[in-house]
Amino acid sequence: MASVLLSDGGVSASTVPTASGWLALLQEPDTTLQAHALNELLKCVDTQWPEVAEALPQLEELAESGNNVAAAVASRVFFHLREEPQALRLALEAGEEHFDLHSKTPYVERLVAAAFDAYIAQRNSETSSEADIALPEAPLQALVHRLLQHAVKTGRAADALGIALEAQEVSLVTQILNEAPHLGPKALDAATTVVTHKAFRNQVLEVVAAGLKDNNPQLKVLVHQLLKQPAPVSNVLKALLSSEKVDDQLLGLQLCFDLVDTGDQSFVTQVAEGLGGEHEQALRVLVGGFSSELALSLLHKHSNADRLLMETLKKSLEERGSGGRNSILHNTSVMTHSYLYAGTTNDSFLRDYLDWMKKASNWAKFSATASLGVVHAGHITEAKKLVGTLLATRAVR
Repeated sequence: MASVLLSDGGVSASTVPTASGWLALLQEPDTTLQAHALNELLKCVDTQWPEVAEALPQLEELAESGNNVAAAVASRVFFHLREEPQALRLALEAGEEHFDLHSKTPYVERLVAAAFDAYIAQRNSETSSEADIALPEAPLQALVHRLLQHAVKTGRAADALGIALEAQEVSLVTQILNEAPHLGPKALDAATTVVTHKAFRNQVLEVVAAGLKDNNPQLKVLVHQLLKQPAPVSNVLKALLSSEKVDDQLLGLQLCFDLVDTGDQSFVTQVAEGLGGEHEQALRVLVGGFSSELALSLLHKHSNADRLLMETLKKSLEERGSGGRNSILHNTSVMTHSYLYAGTTNDSFLRDYLDWMKKASNWAKFSATASLGVVHAGHITEAKKLVGTLLATRAVR
């Protein structure tokens, strides 16, 4: 008998948990009995899933016919079998009633992570292998949107923004930044360092630019520069330079220096044209070469190069005579001079010993000319005059 004690522990066979009775009811043609069995299986599937797994084909058949409870039971069985894609597919079919997103169970947490991964893959149009499970796009999108909205409301907007950027969905990025505008700098940083798709990056930058306020001119200039939009940058600089506050004027000039440092001369010229002729100091910084003048002046005044070193080196090389190594040593000494006086515009040694400098021949002459460019790096106003002594005077026909 079922009530006979199996051991001295006092556990009867009737108390051993089993799902066989509910599985047997699934074979009944009565839909009421089937529904009752499915509801009971849903309660015990997390502990009796090895038994329930034997009925997976029938559960999937019932799920395909629209039975949400059967889909929920099958989803949990696949979850315990470590087949998250199948579990997620059936959870989406089961609907919100049987898939509580706010519960902290391992089942929900792992399927939520699988949903994010699947949605990002779909949005990025990744090529799925034959082993991948095709998930319904609309329910998956609705699920992810619901999760991200909940994350924003519960103070995890930064996490939601990261998912939206990975999924490359501009509408989600816009919605998140509208509700959490303080994340604008983070979105900008991610767009410039993480996002690789150019078109999507520009769309994110447009969203960030639209959400920036006037009290953050540095970011506005940076965003519009990344978007290659000189007109808004000119407007920001005009507002700062025309302000009655000295700090705003200084900030405007500092932004001009920052623009020049980027090296995008074409963009800087367009910004300068947008300023007109009203702000002479800013124009001098942008297109007047003032940054180069400051750099050259600084390096020239603080140069601690010792000319005696070059004098000694030159004398030592001359004492060695004109052996086979002379050309190599001569080229080496010219390069040494360029590093010693780099950016200082101090070429007095070369001008005093121009004949020695001109001993360079063939490819070494190119290096010697380039070394003069190193010494005068940034001194563009007299570039041709500086290298003229080393260039061929005969016209090229």
